[in-house]
Amino acid sequence: MGELVRYRVGEDEIVLRDEDIPYLVEGNGKVTPKEAMRFAMLCKTKNLNPWLREVFLIKYSNDKPATIVVGKQYYERAISNSPLISGLRSGVVVERGGEIEYREDGIIPPGATLVGGWAEVYRRDWQHPIRVAVNLSEYTQYTKDANGRYVPNSMWRGKPSTMIVKVAEEQAMRRALPDQLGGIYAPEEMGYDEETFTAGQHPQAAFQRHPQTPDCPPGDSFLSDTLPTAAPPSDEPPVEGEVIEEPEPEIEPPPQDEEKRQRLLKALFAALNDYEKAKRAATGSKKSLRAEVEQEMRTAIEQAYGKLSLKSLDLEEIKELLGWVKSLTADLQQQ
Repeated sequence: MGELVRYRVGEDEIVLRDEDIPYLVEGNGKVTPKEAMRFAMLCKTKNLNPWLREVFLIKYSNDKPATIVVGKQYYERAISNSPLISGLRSGVVVERGGEIEYREDGIIPPGATLVGGWAEVYRRDWQHPIRVAVNLSEYTQYTKDANGRYVPNSMWRGKPSTMIVKVAEEQAMRRALPDQLGGIYAPEEMGYDEETFTAGQHPQAAFQRHPQTPDCPPGDSFLSDTLPTAAPPSDEPPVEGEVIEEPEPEIEPPPQDEEKRQRLLKALFAALNDYEKAKRAATGSKKSLRAEVEQEMRTAIEQAYGKLSLKSLDLEEIKELLGWVKSLTADLQQQ
């Protein structure tokens, strides 16, 4: 048993040892020494206090890689302590009478339908605020009811406005403070519910996205293009971000394994985008490395699985590849 890292968060000295890791794991999986060290180094690099539930180490099975997500408390601390940030606004996006409305009060008026959330973060040294709008259907976590039908889990069914606004705020805060928040993800963005961790629950069945999650982007490219932002009304031009789309009609969901596969594929596409950005930053390249990353992935898939494309991978292979890509990105960001 030995010390992994020692660092300070404010006035508190944090020491993480090998024997501390089992007490910090969410789930029953056994964390490997490499996963434990990666978790400890992320805590030190980002000044995260795991004992205050600012960061979560998640592992439900020994044969699956661990996942690390950062709670909203850390995002809020970074924003509050930064002299660059002058304010944050957020709210819900609703559709009423064929029109999209951005509301700051979080209230869904009669006759309106919740379709997303939005957030703005203001930096003193930037002319325009960072604006993000996120689609409710892309982040709602689903489970099966007693009749085998897909329904939102308890958190997304009971507090959908709160949950989707939280996602928008986290994405906007990360874009406003890339040095402090870059390379980390919140539980809601990775298919987890932070409140289940703080309550000591681990309902894996709740960690499912909407069965309408899209497959590979157009053109069979691994990396999807950034979509234009739908932003709150303002006199200032928008920046790039997510788009709010019209809600799709309800459809019968595919089998659960296929739904999970599509969700994991989407997470993999996002991870590959992050890897490409990290690679550009590490090499100092100002040009897109998309083609290079795609070729690297194709070679890895062929060598590891004897297959030619992402679409041909099964569920376990996608999970393994996702963990590997995130590991590559983390290694680049620590250089």
